[in-house]
Amino acid sequence: MFGSPGLKVEGKVFAVLVKGKLVVKLPKERVEALAASGDAEHFDPGMGRLMKEWAAVYPRAQDRWLSLALEARDFVALGSR
Repeated sequence: MFGSPGLKVEGKVFAVLVKGKLVVKLPKERVEALAASGDAEHFDPGMGRLMKEWAAVYPRAQDRWLSLALEARDFVALGSR
């Protein structure tokens, strides 16, 4: 996905590394909060199209990557049911 292999739950991608950033699928409000905090930005897969449920987390916030990946896994798994 997005040109890189990703982490999946129940066949759906919840996290992937893209250009040195951890891209995670989270609720829209959570993505907005991460962007407002300065730890992430809305993910743009290209052509200026921002994805509202995907955050690209900066390398400087690597200490949060694991917890955000787990949060994304839970979000995607719940949506699959």
